[in-house]
Amino acid sequence: FFFQAEDGIRDFCLSRGLGDVYKRQTQSTWGANGKLFLEQTEEEFDHSFRINFFSTTFLLRSVFPIMFRQGFGHIVTITSILSQMNSLYITDYISAKAALHSFHSSLRLELQHNLHNIGTTLISTLPIERGILS
Repeated sequence: FFFQAEDGIRDFCLSRGLGDVYKRQTQSTWGANGKLFLEQTEEEFDHSFRINFFSTTFLLRSVFPIMFRQGFGHIVTITSILSQMNSLYITDYISAKAALHSFHSSLRLELQHNLHNIGTTLISTLPIERGILS
């Protein structure tokens, strides 16, 4: 099941012009480009937001109709504790993860307000050793 889901997410991201998110996240630095904000091009900053924020919103828009039809669902959003901290060279990553954190919190309230039977869980992970801070 997980491999089928991963393939579906990969296909979805490719169709939205996000590229192979899984490959980039495991082989690069989780969408951060390792530059100071003032050194980044607009395209580099945009790319990081597309990977770390917009990919989640695109995916949710595609699965909400299924959840609404079946009458239940659960959303797990994985963000980073770094979204609540300051660090050099990953301003793009931190900003996108902070946006994702706020998006999740607001979405949770919307779902509760509209009495949808869709639960939410926010997971803020510690840095994973993948070179993001090196």
